[in-house]
Amino acid sequence: MPQQYMIVSSFSAHSLCLNVEIKMTDTQQTCRVMALLDSRATGLDLEFVKYHGLITQPLPKPIPVYNIDRTPNKASAINSMVNLVLCYWNHVEHVIFAITSLGRQDMILWIHITPRA
Repeated sequence: MPQQYMIVSSFSAHSLCLNVEIKMTDTQQTCRVMALLDSRATGLDLEFVKYHGLITQPLPKPIPVYNIDRTPNKASAINSMVNLVLCYWNHVEHVIFAITSLGRQDMILWIHITPRA
């Protein structure tokens, strides 16, 4: 996990969202969620986690969270994470999600892009 998070959780004309499926690693239960794609953060909204009863793991040290305007996020720090299986079409991978308040978003998904040489 990074030492600090900076998030944007609002839509704009340039936003890209994907309808993805997540699977709980312990119960194998699945649910669908709209994920706002981002280039710097991966996280789940605290209320989404509570609503779906996801089992979280505490972090050894809180991670501070800031909004894009550098003000402290409503949740102030990330104290836990959840390990889930993310499914999109035929792509499946394990993802560790930080848990924080994301405002109007349930999920922010980091796109890892490897630049071409």
